[in-house]
Order: sequence, then structure tokens, then C-alpha cells
Amino acid sequence: MFPQEGNFNLSAYKTLGNDYSRLIDKGYSVDFSHTLGNFDVAGRPGSLSVVYRAVDQQGVIVDSWSGKFLNQPGQVYARRVH
Repeated sequence: MFPQEGNFNLSAYKTLGNDYSRLIDKGYSVDFSHTLGNFDVAGRPGSLSVVYRAVDQQGVIVDSWSGKFLNQPGQVYARRVH
């Protein structure tokens, strides 16, 4: 949990979370790291760096992604899991 811009969790970041859910529903393990950065004087993060990988039961990586979101509207993340 972190202080988010009002629309941040309604677009790209929500799509990322939905991809995590789809990968888990397919039986994969999802390892991820979310790192906050670029804090303003009030302590609100200006960015979120993401790294994730999904592995099957044999430990084979089936998907991975890394990127950075700014804590503002208009961020882009294309759905990766169908």
C-alpha cells in the first residue's frame, strides 16, 4: 500500500495486477518486486519500479517483465496474459 494518484490503480497498474491473477489461475508461481522511488517532500512516491517473473511447476520461466510507472495518470502497461 502506498499513496497513489487518484487514477493510478484504475489503469496500467490494475492491468498488471490482473496479469498476476491470470498467471496464478494458470498454475504458475509469480515472484515480483515493487520498489517505490522519487519521493516528494511529503513522502509521497513519484514512481514505482516493477520486476516480475512467472514460473511453471518445473521452474521454467514462462513470462517476465520489468518497467517503471510514474505515480500519475496516463501510465501504460499492455496486458500480457490472456
